[in-house]
Amino acid sequence: MPSLAPITSRVAARAPRLAAAARRSAWKARNVSRTRGFRPDEALVDRPLLDELRARGIAVRPFDEVFRDRQTLDELRRLAERRETQKDGTAAKEFLERLMPARVEASGPYVALALEPQVVALANAYVGMRSYLRGLEMWRNLPTDEPPKLSQLWHRDWDDVINLKLFVYLSEVTDEHGPFTFAPGTQPRGRRQLDVKDRLSDEEMARIVPREEWVVCTGGPGTVVLADTCGYHKGGKPTRGDRLLWTAQFTSGAADAKRNFELADGAPASLSPEQRWALFEHPRRAAS
Repeated sequence: MPSLAPITSRVAARAPRLAAAARRSAWKARNVSRTRGFRPDEALVDRPLLDELRARGIAVRPFDEVFRDRQTLDELRRLAERRETQKDGTAAKEFLERLMPARVEASGPYVALALEPQVVALANAYVGMRSYLRGLEMWRNLPTDEPPKLSQLWHRDWDDVINLKLFVYLSEVTDEHGPFTFAPGTQPRGRRQLDVKDRLSDEEMARIVPREEWVVCTGGPGTVVLADTCGYHKGGKPTRGDRLLWTAQFTSGAADAKRNFELADGAPASLSPEQRWALFEHPRRAAS
């Protein structure tokens, strides 16, 4: 069967609104199982935090206001502080080292924080469905002599229509350690809708969103940054020392990018239905 890509590309070029509507309809169709009968768990959702994320696309909180398991935080810090680069995962950029193995246990420390019930509930409420834990990482950012490039420049993620990322700092992050920085209101449904495809320098972004409005996320170990990275942001470029952090990404079930980790075992029997939806692409199939 001939490819439809040339046709859809021509439609997108000549009728971008029609093409966007078609993509949105296809996205909704692929997420029917995750949206059918969905209601946010109001008993678990931190409403002020959710409202801030919807309005600004970003929020910063102390660890204990987002998570419950401080022992897992301590374990992640111990693992990160070994600075043992993993060779079996995502190819590292020269300024970035992956510290998490590609295969992880569902009951292990790399997964545990992401599956806390109130975290899953928040992600579900923000994404608007039973969300999918698409990404987990533990990174070490290193200083280099080169100018900012790739994720160190302003950009937005194209993994999905909407997503929620949680970054937990595992080391002290000052202005010199390359703090995560976000342009508030540039997230989907935010007040600033930027039609920019290229990566931008600080000078270029400052002409669109004033520097004084940027959210520069410094903080000590345990600081939690929550952001919809479909909004414009940039990663850290340390000038001194390094930056250690753990991240989790929740998307819809129709993200363009595949999951970046593998589960080495099955799911614990104690998982709730919402946690199973987060952990498995097809939770009913996984349960059988």
